[in-house]
Amino acid sequence: IRKDDSEHRMAPEQIDELHRINHELIQRERELILALRREGKVMDEIVRKIEYELDLEEARLELERL
Repeated sequence: IRKDDSEHRMAPEQIDELHRINHELIQRERELILALRREGKVMDEIVRKIEYELDLEEARLELERL
């Protein structure tokens, strides 16, 4: 699926929905990793690395919206 002018172009509403879903998935991942840390199943260093990756993904999604 592409946002460009190809024959499989997504409608603006579909793009918005895809972004909403991606943001929701990132939020769920954040909640899960923090819960695992609280339970002592994941070390802080790993949590920081995963949060950093999630931050990058979230920033990429925001840039795509522009």
